Amino acid sequence: MGAHAEWTENLVAEINSMHQSRDKENELRKVLVNELLSDARDLVTKLQHEGQQRAREVRSFLGEFGADVRAAADMWLGRSKHSRRERSRPEEPGERQAKGAKKKGKQ
Repeated sequence: MGAHAEWTENLVAEINSMHQSRDKENELRKVLVNELLSDARDLVTKLQHEGQQRAREVRSFLGEFGADVRAAADMWLGRSKHSRRERSRPEEPGERQAKGAKKKGKQ
């Protein structure tokens, strides 16, 4: 075998070796990329579930808050129809007196 033939044979062997090494690296990359994609899908699914759960909690809270606001508005609007004294404190049962009753009792 001549020097040129031996050099060519060594070159072909080296190219084949590098090609096999690259194939192994590519297979390893595929496995790692698939693992990363799987982890990313799992994370996205988890975040979507948590987001939906938080959205339900916020909707519930806002519904309760809205009901409280409506009740306060109704109370405020209902109280504004009465005199200032009646708005300042709730009336106790049996407490109401006829107009001028206190004055008559003092005399």
